[in-house]
Amino acid sequence: MLVSGREAATILAASGLSRDAARMALAGGLAGAPLRLKGSLLYDEDLVRALARRPHAVISDLSRRCRSGTFVARLNPLGTSRTEPGWHVSPWARVWIHHSISTVGYYPFVATISGFVVEGAEIVSVAVHPAAKELRTSFVTRSAGEWFDAFQGTRFTTGPGGPWLIWRAPPTLPPPPS
Repeated sequence: MLVSGREAATILAASGLSRDAARMALAGGLAGAPLRLKGSLLYDEDLVRALARRPHAVISDLSRRCRSGTFVARLNPLGTSRTEPGWHVSPWARVWIHHSISTVGYYPFVATISGFVVEGAEIVSVAVHPAAKELRTSFVTRSAGEWFDAFQGTRFTTGPGGPWLIWRAPPTLPPPPS
């Protein structure tokens, strides 16, 4: 059955998404391509409901698989397109990523739309380029390894913020002495 864009957003809102986040997820094609009619978009209800049922990533799995953290790109299919390539990444973040690459061989990269994981890769090299207003950072990547299994098909909610973040696992305390 087909549902309107408004109905699809309502279904997604029931799973905890804001109206804007639901619109971004739908615009990003996460519930399939809509049927475009004059003045409206119709979505496959089963695909919308399947998207709403996606489980949240299990933090303990992520902590174990991505010990040094993860670069999370928060994509916005409704935003204006960027005119300059790369990311505006702080020098500290570049140092952290480079350190992980030099010790582990890569740094995990996960792209999300409205918290839904859409892609994973491994950053294997970092380059900095001068741009009109600021330095821009680009990454050389390769296909994601087994660590990405913990992210695949999940929601990875990071809260509000800019177009990227470095996600670090919450610290864990050792078990109390017996």
